[in-house]
Amino acid sequence: MADGGSAAEDYRRGATASRLESLRGVGREAGKDRDEAPPSVLRRPGDPVSVRKISSSDNRGSGASLGRQLKGVPDGARVRIRTTPKGTE
Repeated sequence: MADGGSAAEDYRRGATASRLESLRGVGREAGKDRDEAPPSVLRRPGDPVSVRKISSSDNRGSGASLGRQLKGVPDGARVRIRTTPKGTE
């Protein structure tokens, strides 16, 4: 999107299955979480996903923030995620 955001749909009902599918075969590492992009709550099982290991605290903080922002949003609703380049927030 021209404004730096991306459109997605909220799929909380399918998040667990989507997460398990995307993390299969990606090993664990102490102090790191396997981070998915886009987050499992915003994709259908089978959609393309990128997984990388990042700091557990960063990943869990981001997940908690997204969860708070999606509170009250119905499953299947379209949402927009706007990202800000690092250092410009």
